[in-house]
Amino acid sequence: MGTIKEEERLGIKVGRFLQLRGYYFGDSRNIVSNTSDGYSCYSIVLPNCEPSKPKGLFSKIFLALPRRRILGVIWFENSDSRDDVDSENWLLEVKGRDCLGEARKLAKEMVEIFTDVNITIRLESEYGELESFLSDPYG
Repeated sequence: MGTIKEEERLGIKVGRFLQLRGYYFGDSRNIVSNTSDGYSCYSIVLPNCEPSKPKGLFSKIFLALPRRRILGVIWFENSDSRDDVDSENWLLEVKGRDCLGEARKLAKEMVEIFTDVNITIRLESEYGELESFLSDPYG
């Protein structure tokens, strides 16, 4: 007689790990959510991050809602756009040099929990990104 085996998708495990540590998730347009859906990658929004306040008259008119900082994107399963990523070799793309410290801290904690994992941290942009809203003209 055959056996029954239950598995949990890696994206669900990683999402739960991040969520328990206070991180939020964003989609490819940086629209933030409190839930993960078990995807093969996540945009990660900094936890306990005060949303940035709009500065200047133009920003106050057009960007009136405060926006949170995006830490970066974590890739942890095979993806068409990331050939060097698999379940053992993850990639943390960091959005902004000032987020590298937080990225190192997160990666260190992840390799302690997910023990058979190697994480490469890659600075993807010199300056950070902010969350977007559905009401944004480009969102």
